[in-house]
Amino acid sequence: MQMHNISKVGPTSEEYLQLIRTETGLYTAEELFEFERARLTELGLAPIGMFDHLSKSLPKGLFELCPPRPDATSKINWRELMSRVTFNNNLGECDLDPSYLKDDLEILTMPSMLSCIEDGRNRLNIKCSASKDLIKQEGRFPYDIWRGYIHAVLFTSQLTNHGLDLVASSDEIGLVPRLYLNLKTSQPILGYYNNEVHSQNWGAPSYGKLVREAK
Repeated sequence: MQMHNISKVGPTSEEYLQLIRTETGLYTAEELFEFERARLTELGLAPIGMFDHLSKSLPKGLFELCPPRPDATSKINWRELMSRVTFNNNLGECDLDPSYLKDDLEILTMPSMLSCIEDGRNRLNIKCSASKDLIKQEGRFPYDIWRGYIHAVLFTSQLTNHGLDLVASSDEIGLVPRLYLNLKTSQPILGYYNNEVHSQNWGAPSYGKLVREAK
């Protein structure tokens, strides 16, 4: 199989589309692992050796290395974190006030790996509340704001296809965080959106398994 080098800023949109089709074998699991941990280290989100214990348990298909969340969601400086997400040299922005944000998922307190990822393209044009229920009915787990942020850090070009409804997080009146690409400015944006609104340009990502320890 031909080996491919992943750009330090992540796969292009075309490469990403091939990556989520596991049968193409665009990258080996080891290549994807090395790219992800190098990217997280470059952006100051994880030391290079944080995920060493998971290197022998790599799954097929798309997976996501996820460092521990640094603080409560409502206390994280999302504006600063979003400035580390870039697209075509444009810095990301945060348009939400996280003061009242809460998460429905277990807090990640140790290095983990998300596998069996569906990035939301199968949930396009479905309102957030319905997507959340459907994901749970399937025995899967919706993304919260931290998991979605890490996904955008690693696979920023994915946002050119659709935005991410992070339905496992919400504020006190039910608004849901959303990560998307402003097509006019080419800036990644983290903002709020109404839980009951749907669009063909938005979808709720999910994963099937959370791995903390090597097999």
